[in-house]
Amino acid sequence: MVYGDGVGPYDVRLIDMLGNEVILHKNEEEGGNDMAERYAVAIKVISQKGTCAAEHKVGEEWVVKNKTPEGICLSAFSALFPSIRTLMFGGSFPWSSDPDVARPACPDAENPVVFELRRLR
Repeated sequence: MVYGDGVGPYDVRLIDMLGNEVILHKNEEEGGNDMAERYAVAIKVISQKGTCAAEHKVGEEWVVKNKTPEGICLSAFSALFPSIRTLMFGGSFPWSSDPDVARPACPDAENPVVFELRRLR
């Protein structure tokens, strides 16, 4: 089946962070309900100032695959989650010099913990 605008029934139209339209194509033979390729994401504490309530320390590491990693503070994980999902499904951030890396911080401004997220290929 061919559609005039090149978009089929299983295709998804997205707008990336720069405003460009991106179309993810799936044909009927592929089923259309397969998930995009998923990457694991490594989390590492790279900076910690003040007193972290969860006692996170520089050098702590976790890997996110399909479940929440044990031992990470829920407030920090909630702040990291949007960036984790972006990296997990192949996205990147235009302000990052490395498309596989993001450096978000926990929301405690008086005791900031900065994390490095790295897509594992």
